[in-house]
Amino acid sequence: MSDWVIAIPSYHRSDSIKENTLKALDECNIPHNLIKVFVSKEEVPVYRASLPEDIEVIESVLGCIQNRAYIRDYYPEGQHIVFMDDDIKTIYSICDVTDDHATCHIFDKKNIGNSYYKKQMLIPNLHKFLTNAFVIMHKEGAHLGGFYPVCNGFFANHRYTTDLKYICGGFYLLRNVKDFQHQGDQYAEDWEASCAFYKRDGKVVRFDSVFVKTPYYKGVGGLVETRTVELSRIAQEKVAALYPDYVTVVPPTKNNKFWNLKIKKQKD
Repeated sequence: MSDWVIAIPSYHRSDSIKENTLKALDECNIPHNLIKVFVSKEEVPVYRASLPEDIEVIESVLGCIQNRAYIRDYYPEGQHIVFMDDDIKTIYSICDVTDDHATCHIFDKKNIGNSYYKKQMLIPNLHKFLTNAFVIMHKEGAHLGGFYPVCNGFFANHRYTTDLKYICGGFYLLRNVKDFQHQGDQYAEDWEASCAFYKRDGKVVRFDSVFVKTPYYKGVGGLVETRTVELSRIAQEKVAALYPDYVTVVPPTKNNKFWNLKIKKQKD
């Protein structure tokens, strides 16, 4: 039995979701009865005809923020929800997810050069990891949890943190609450949630041993169809105005044409 569900908001990806997130979950042996795909009314028959029969397709609403809000309203207070985007390709880990962590040392970067060193692996037991993650969130009193935002095991760490960190919207955990509503734009909704839940709980939990491969800002469907540089600037500035003590706006760089945010150093 699981005390969590996986909610996947999706838009215009009835075919590609099968080769991305659903395939990634199959590789991790996640039962289909735990997976729920939320799409707008007009897309329900399209997804229903495309996806396996044992994956539930639930009628939701159009829009990234609106769809996520619908999912929060759909489930009761306290429900454990694993939010996943529909374009995740692989879920990696540097933790073997065993009780004694017998082989986790092979992913420690200090062992580079040794024959047994590995940078990362397909997470060996996603079900167990997610179950334990929610236990930790309860223990810490946090309602928002996430994962390392860079797909590179060399930079990942075998730990979790509780200070203010960016919780990427592509894959995150929520102990459902009814007192949260986005005030900004969809192009920075994960930054806003990171700040809002840190302000609410005094912490967010980020598990730095797990990360995903996903094509940020690429492909078709989702926010790719509407995101622009100017819209990203407006969205980041709104979050910075809402949480001036937490983040500051960062202009585009050589490696990222979109505006972004940076967390300010927090006082103890």
